[in-house]
Amino acid sequence: GEQRGVLGYPTRDTSSTPDGTSTFGHFAKLVHGRISYRGAIFANPVLGVHDLWGPTYEKWVSQGAEAGALGYPSTDQAPTGYPGASVTKFAVVTSGKVQSMGAIYDTVQFGVHSILGPVYGKWVATGAERSQLGYPTSDELTTAGGAHFATFRPLPGPNAAGGGGIVSTPSYGTWALLGTIFTVWRADEAGPQLLGAPVADEVRQHVGGV
Repeated sequence: GEQRGVLGYPTRDTSSTPDGTSTFGHFAKLVHGRISYRGAIFANPVLGVHDLWGPTYEKWVSQGAEAGALGYPSTDQAPTGYPGASVTKFAVVTSGKVQSMGAIYDTVQFGVHSILGPVYGKWVATGAERSQLGYPTSDELTTAGGAHFATFRPLPGPNAAGGGGIVSTPSYGTWALLGTIFTVWRADEAGPQLLGAPVADEVRQHVGGV
């Protein structure tokens, strides 16, 4: 696509990253002579060559870019299959090996949010954006008690009544809570803190009847 593509024009020479493992180029998309958004291409020997731009690029930069917790892009920015939704995946590489993974999701409804580490791994295991949890509606947050969590909701469609959160603690692991149970847990964490951290995924159980 060159300058007519989504990335637009290069804004600097190709350079090496500070850690010396990768090379990158920065770009800007011009509309009527003004910068509409910025982007980049990164080439890493383990992850390959990938691009990202616009709000996803800005979110990644705000969280430390390749030196942050997300690491380097491991996929191109791509549509998820739902109108107005895109995803870019990332990985932290140390000594030539992937140590952790994450992603940034951009949706018209919920904005741009990142998830990483155990929370991301659990979300992928549940079915990612096609699960009952749906798409990220927050970045990873931390409670006063030290638990890490992120919130999720489905985009409009058959599963629009789902949603919930994923909670992770070093002592008790990483677990998915749906709907009302997650809402109750979050309210307790913001208030009396009587419940503590979850120790298992939510399980639907039939009570009563035959």
